[in-house]
Amino acid sequence: MKRAVSLVLAVVLLITMLGSVSAAKDDVPTFRVDGRLFVTPAGEPQQYINKENRYMASLRLIANVVGVEGKDIKWDNTKQIATLTRGSNTVSVTVGKKEITVNGLSVTMDTSAEMKQGRVFIPVRSVAEGLGLKVSYNKHTNTVNFMTGTEKVSDNFDDIGYKQIEQLPVTVSANGLQVTLEEAYLFKTDSAEAKALQDRYGFQNYKSANHVLWLTVTIANRSKNTISFENSDLEKKIAVTHAPSRSLSLALATNNLFGNGGDYLNSWSLSSNASITGNIALLDSDNSRIKFLTIDISNEGVTNTMKLAEKID
Repeated sequence: MKRAVSLVLAVVLLITMLGSVSAAKDDVPTFRVDGRLFVTPAGEPQQYINKENRYMASLRLIANVVGVEGKDIKWDNTKQIATLTRGSNTVSVTVGKKEITVNGLSVTMDTSAEMKQGRVFIPVRSVAEGLGLKVSYNKHTNTVNFMTGTEKVSDNFDDIGYKQIEQLPVTVSANGLQVTLEEAYLFKTDSAEAKALQDRYGFQNYKSANHVLWLTVTIANRSKNTISFENSDLEKKIAVTHAPSRSLSLALATNNLFGNGGDYLNSWSLSSNASITGNIALLDSDNSRIKFLTIDISNEGVTNTMKLAEKID
C-alpha cells in the first residue's frame, strides 16, 4: 500500500475532526485526513455544537485516530486533566478550561473542554495542531483538511483493486470547457463512507445502485460564451464510462442544494473565464460490473475522454 492511512481509519475522522471551525448546524463541513474521507463509526459518542458554536468531539477517539496509542493517553481524575503524547508533541487539556498546555507552553483556545457522557469533549483544531497536524479549511468545497505529515491521497483506486492509469489531479478539456478532476473515490453503497454521503446529500436512485463514485472537480470556462449545466440536460458535461457503452448516472442531490454557492454541483453556470470547485456523485444504477473508469468531458457536441483506472482481474 502506498498510503499510510487506511480507509477504515479514514472513516473515523471525517466528523470527529471538526474542531474550532465555526459552522451552522445545517451546514456541517466534509472532513478529510491526508485527503481521505471520514465519518464517525457506529457506537462512537456523537459530536455536538457547544454554546460558542464550536464542534466538540471525544478526546480519546481523536487521539486514537491521529496515532496516539492508549499508553500515551493519561487521565488525572482528581485534576480533570487529560494528557496526550504523539511523537515529540504533548498536549494537556483540563475540563472546563480554555487553556491547554502544548509542549510545556500555555495556549488559549476559543472555547473550553467539556465532560459529557463520562468523556472529555474538545474543540479538535487546537489539540490536532498541538499534536503536530496541519489544519485548513476549503470554503469552495466546505471541507476541513487535516494533514498528519504522510502523503496526501486523491483517490482510493489501489485500495479497491484498480490499476491507476492517471495520477490525479488531471485536466480534460472540450470546446472551451475545462474540467480538472481533483479527487475520485469509489465506494460500495453499503459502506460507511457512502452511507455518510447519502445521509448528507440524499441522492436520488441511491437504493438501486451498488456503487457511488464521489468526485471533486474544478470546472472552468475558457470559451467566450457562457457554459451552463442542469441535471436534466441531455448532454452531460461531465460523465464517467465504466464499461463498454455504459456510463454511471449523475446523482441528483435532494439535500443541501448549494449550486454555485456551495459544495455539491447539481447545476452550475459559468461566464467566460469563470471557474468553480465542487463535488458531484455518480451511481451505477444499471448494476453492471465496473470494469474501468473513464472521464468524459463534453461541450456543444465535442467530447474528450481520459481513462483513470481499470479493474485488476
